[in-house]
Amino acid sequence: MRAEEFLSEAYSDPSITNILKKKGYKKLGDGADQTAYLAPDGMILKIFGTDSNSKTGSIQLTNAQKTFKAFADYCKQHPNNPFLPNFTDWNIFHYKDKPYLQIKMERLFPFTKGASGINDILESLAEKAEITNSPKEKERFINTYIQGDSWAHHEYMEGAFKKLIGLIGQDGFDLLWNTIYDLGKVADKIGLGNLDLHGGNFMLGEDGQIVISDPFYSGD
Repeated sequence: MRAEEFLSEAYSDPSITNILKKKGYKKLGDGADQTAYLAPDGMILKIFGTDSNSKTGSIQLTNAQKTFKAFADYCKQHPNNPFLPNFTDWNIFHYKDKPYLQIKMERLFPFTKGASGINDILESLAEKAEITNSPKEKERFINTYIQGDSWAHHEYMEGAFKKLIGLIGQDGFDLLWNTIYDLGKVADKIGLGNLDLHGGNFMLGEDGQIVISDPFYSGD
């Protein structure tokens, strides 16, 4: 059976949702290859459809799922990094003789509309940080927003940048930059996709902490 058929089954079979609802889960929505639920403990449960190799009986992940798993694995390897979401272990389960993959992660929230300037800055930061983590480039980026005649240097963006630094501090700025650079290296290493950190990939934890969400794009 083709992977796409499993993916469709993963989020279209109403009985999976009905079972979870009886356990206190609330369905939040369907993605391209996953369904998300709000768990009773406040975390997010994601269920992915998978493909199975009939010859070996092994579970096969799509490229999109492999990139998501790579991000989850990276986060688990860096549990003290405040810019990374918290994940629990992956688990495989079978339903109607078909394999599924599930993972739980902390719930994240989008920035408010009034924080659009911060999103713009984070997106620009991601574009730079994916390429280099040199102190000179960090300083140049900062100066873009606080001095000089650049497109970014005006009162609104300068205020947004100062608000960002107020949220994460200078040490946090360096750590966020280095984290994005490191994730870029992970994307190169797994060879499945590019770093895809637009403004919407930066979200907030329940404590207001800026958190990176789904930074890889596999192209499928």
